[in-house]
Amino acid sequence: MKQMHWIRSLLCLLSAVFVLSAFAGCKGNNTPDSGTTEENRDPNGTNTDDSNRYDAEGYLKDSLPSNLNYDDEIKILGWNSEVTEFEVEDTNEQTVDRAVWRRNKSTEDRLKVTLNYTVTKGDVSNINNFKTVVQQAESGGMAFDVVAAHTRSIAVCAASGLLQNLGGIQDAYFDFDAPWWNQTIIDQTMIGDVFYYVTGDIAPSLVQMIYCVYFNADLVRKLELESPYSLVDSNEWTLENMMFMTENFYQDLNRNQKVDDSDSIPVGGWYYDWPALLHGCGVGMAARDDTGELIIDPNLKGTKGLKVMQNLQDWVTLDNCFVADSGNPVQTFLSQNAMFLLTMSGRALMSFSNIEFEYACVPMPKYDSEQENYISTARQPVSLFSIQKAVATDRLAMVTAVMECMASQGYRETTPVIFETVMQYQKSKSPDMSRMLTLIRDTAWFDFARIYSYDLDMICDRPGRYLEQKQSWSGYVSGTIPTVEKKLEKLVADLAALAED
Repeated sequence: MKQMHWIRSLLCLLSAVFVLSAFAGCKGNNTPDSGTTEENRDPNGTNTDDSNRYDAEGYLKDSLPSNLNYDDEIKILGWNSEVTEFEVEDTNEQTVDRAVWRRNKSTEDRLKVTLNYTVTKGDVSNINNFKTVVQQAESGGMAFDVVAAHTRSIAVCAASGLLQNLGGIQDAYFDFDAPWWNQTIIDQTMIGDVFYYVTGDIAPSLVQMIYCVYFNADLVRKLELESPYSLVDSNEWTLENMMFMTENFYQDLNRNQKVDDSDSIPVGGWYYDWPALLHGCGVGMAARDDTGELIIDPNLKGTKGLKVMQNLQDWVTLDNCFVADSGNPVQTFLSQNAMFLLTMSGRALMSFSNIEFEYACVPMPKYDSEQENYISTARQPVSLFSIQKAVATDRLAMVTAVMECMASQGYRETTPVIFETVMQYQKSKSPDMSRMLTLIRDTAWFDFARIYSYDLDMICDRPGRYLEQKQSWSGYVSGTIPTVEKKLEKLVADLAALAED
C-alpha cells in the first residue's frame, strides 16, 4: 500500500478552483424540520410583504400575487419517472405521493387552474417516443403548456427547436433566485441569454436523484474510524480521506479471485455512478472558458483530471472497490458487506425498507480541504421542466405562474416529506442526516455534457467505463476527447442558431 499512499498524497499538491452556484438553504436556518407534518404546514405560500416572508415553519414564501385567478386548464406532459412526480390520487397517509398530491392541489387552489397531466414514456429507451409526442402536439395545434422529462429527452426536444426560451418570456412570474429553483442548470446550459429548461423543488426526482455517498454508520464505529459527518463539518471529507478509510477492508468472501457483489467491498457503485467522484473533486465534463463559451473542461483532460483518474484507478485496483457492470452493489451494502455505496440521495426511500443497521449519507468528497464547496452531481433521470414553443404567447405568463407555484409549493410541501421518508428507516434519526440531505440538495450540480451526452460520445459515462475495464484514461484523453470537442462546438453552434429563429 506504500505506492497508494504516495499516489494519494499527490491529491494535496493541487488547488481546486471550481465555482459552485448553489441555491439557498431549504429554510431560513438551512435545515429542514424533520418533525414537520403536512397538517401544521402553511399551505399558502404567498409572500405579501417583507415582514411576512416566511411561513410558520420557517420556509420562504413566494411573491406570486394573491389575486391570480386564471380559471383555465394547464396541460402538462410528464414521463415514466422512476419516482412519483406528476398526477397522483389523494391519500390520507403521510407519504411522498400525498405530498405531491398536495403540491398539485395547492397550485390549483391558489391560481384557480386545473392541472391536466398526460404521462408518456420518456426514459433513455424512449427518447424518440417523447420527442414524437411533443412534435405531434405541435402539429395538431394542441401544444402542452408544460413539458417535463428525463434530462436526455428534454435535451433532444431543445435541440429540435420544440421548447420555449424561458429567459425571454415577457411578464414571467419566475423567480430563479428563490431556493426552489436550481441555479446551476441555468448557468451551465445557457447559450447567450437563452435557456430552455429548469428544475428544483418542482421536480420530486431532483431531491431524490443527486449523487451522494451512503455509509454503514455501525461499521464505521466498529472499525473506530472518524465519522464522515465529522469530516464534512471539519472540511476534511476529501477523496484522499475516504480512500484511507477503506484500506485493507476487502475480503474475497466467495473465493472466486474477483471482485463482485458477494465480497466484502470498501466501496460499491454502478460504473455510471463513479464519475460523480470526479465532479465532487471539481472535474467536470463541460465548463465555460474566460469568455463564457462552453468547452470540454480543461481539468478533465489536464493534469488534475489525469491525476484524479489515476488515483481512482489505483484505488479500485489496490483496495478492490466494486465498479459494477453487473451484480448488485446496493444489495452488498444492505447485506452489511460494504462500507460505502455511491448512489442517489433517495436510495433509502427506494431500497432500505428492511435495513438492519444504521445508515447515513454525505456529499461526494472534495478534491482537498482547499476546495470551496461540496459538489453533488445530479443523476440523469431528474425531471427537467420547460414550456412547449408552440404555446400561444398570451398563455405564457399564466404558465410561468403555474410553474413558479408548483416549485414553491414543492419546496414547502414535498421536499420536507421526501427528507422525512428517506430518514424513516434509520435506527437513530439524527438531525445530522437531515442537515446532510439539505447540503446535498443545495449543492446539486448539472453539467452540459451530461445532459447532451448522446451528442457527445456519452462522455459522462466514460470515466466509469474506464475504471470498470481498468483502461488508461490518458488514452481516451488523447484519442477521443479532440473529437468530442468538435462535436461540442457544433452542438453549441446549432443551439445558438435555434435561439436566433
